[in-house]
Amino acid sequence: MHRWRGWVLGVALLGGVPPQAAAAADLLRCTGPDGKTVFTDDKSVCPHAEPYQPSGSVHGVVTTPAAPSEDAPKAPDAKSADAKAADAEHWRQLKSQKEEELRQLTSEETMLRGYVNFCNDGHTVFSRDAAGVKEKIPCSQLHARLSGLDARAAQLRNYLEVELPEECRKAGCLPGWIR
Repeated sequence: MHRWRGWVLGVALLGGVPPQAAAAADLLRCTGPDGKTVFTDDKSVCPHAEPYQPSGSVHGVVTTPAAPSEDAPKAPDAKSADAKAADAEHWRQLKSQKEEELRQLTSEETMLRGYVNFCNDGHTVFSRDAAGVKEKIPCSQLHARLSGLDARAAQLRNYLEVELPEECRKAGCLPGWIR
């Protein structure tokens, strides 16, 4: 019963017929066997009833936003000074961490490059394990480690020069926060 009314209402909305007219044309009103008023669109429930015409209409309510009172809390237009200072400190620390990582990487890279050159000259490179036993390190392993350090250093430089300023800008940083 209710599905049919929804379908009629949907068709009426699409067809340009006002929904009140579509609903009123198919809606029947009668008194049921228990003495209560029944509204239905099924003619078999109310066989002798005439189509029901609603006597009133529902009006929409238009509201205008109230003017803000002086007592009402004001929405912050920008972050508070403490929040800005915390954000600035976050971005400075992030930059410092990445710069320190790059310095350590560069230092390790410089040391490893010396061992790789020593190995390339035909010498053997040894290392001591935790027990103090001498182990030979293959040159290929040194080359692989050096190329990995080179790649990571390139990533860090790119991050510091391009990606970090872009991330900071998108997050709403002020220009001096990562200089």
